[in-house]
Amino acid sequence: MRNIIKMGTVFLWGLSGLSLAQTQTQMTRSISPDWDGTRGGVKFSSVDIDDTYYDDTIGVGIYSEAPLNKQVHVGVSLDYWQAKQRVTASMGLRDFAIQTYAKYFIPVSWEGARPYGLGGVGVHFMRSERPGQSGESSEKFSLDYGLGMEVPMSRYVGLFAEAKVHNIDLYDYTDVSMGAIARF
Repeated sequence: MRNIIKMGTVFLWGLSGLSLAQTQTQMTRSISPDWDGTRGGVKFSSVDIDDTYYDDTIGVGIYSEAPLNKQVHVGVSLDYWQAKQRVTASMGLRDFAIQTYAKYFIPVSWEGARPYGLGGVGVHFMRSERPGQSGESSEKFSLDYGLGMEVPMSRYVGLFAEAKVHNIDLYDYTDVSMGAIARF
């Protein structure tokens, strides 16, 4: 029951955010009829590790992307998160990732909001840490895919939200990100 209440709360929060963005988009539509172009930004992510040993955590990242055409953008992102083990909080896992991706903007617009699908690959520099021992480092490759939506707020600034799955060797993790876009 708690999970249903949490999901309903998150859904209503998302709808209210999109409603605010919709109002802002209507006000700025005359300023920015074409919002394509090179851009970059910051993002904050809620990271859910598909593993029973580590707590969910918060991640941060930066990204840059450029359009190939009206519907396809390519980009690169740098992301970082760290998590503590559930049983022994002194043990942890860190991930610094370099990811490349392509976004396909679905040719539908909802009051300026543009939905998209994305896919890409990443290299994850992971380090597990144990107290009193030197940590173990490894490099892992991932196959990434997800869905998102961006909302232009003005000619040069916008917001986005996306959910992405990262498939790595032994486990997967999901991140739900929200962030700001700056158009150059």
